[in-house]
Amino acid sequence: MATIRINTELALAALRRSATTLKAAIAVSAAAILSETDGDLQANSSAALAHFDDFGQKLEAVSAAVQDKNALAAAVVSHAGVSEVDLDALGRQIELIHGLLKTTKRSLRAVVGSRTRDGIDIFAGHVGSLGRSLQHLAFHAGEPAATTPFMFEQFFLETMADLGQRDWSDGA
Repeated sequence: MATIRINTELALAALRRSATTLKAAIAVSAAAILSETDGDLQANSSAALAHFDDFGQKLEAVSAAVQDKNALAAAVVSHAGVSEVDLDALGRQIELIHGLLKTTKRSLRAVVGSRTRDGIDIFAGHVGSLGRSLQHLAFHAGEPAATTPFMFEQFFLETMADLGQRDWSDGA
């Protein structure tokens, strides 16, 4: 187990940006699934997949932030958040998230445009697993466990319900 000292604030800021991007991907995925015209379906599914790709790239920024020696030195000097983390565990968690990301994107492709929408619950489950894994990564990077963690699966389902109730006939 290789532990290193990291600038916790920098790593957690990168994780928050990743979580925000994941939430955007989830919301646009809901719009893609609910799209009724081919044009909307193509635009929304492309945008959702692009957000998921951006999320994957932001995970790499988390890895870079963890290993940034200059940021660590600045944190030590300024008495900012510094903590010891297991670099191997972080790496394994990031790899796990990348695997879940691939599965989630495949699941999205399967449900978008499907007439039966059988895969919505499966996609929701993948989104939930992806979000929980990201939260686990944040915990490894020094973030205290949230008393009420963000529920990514519930966010997806609520977004689906909200978008499904809107009247889109006026172009809103």
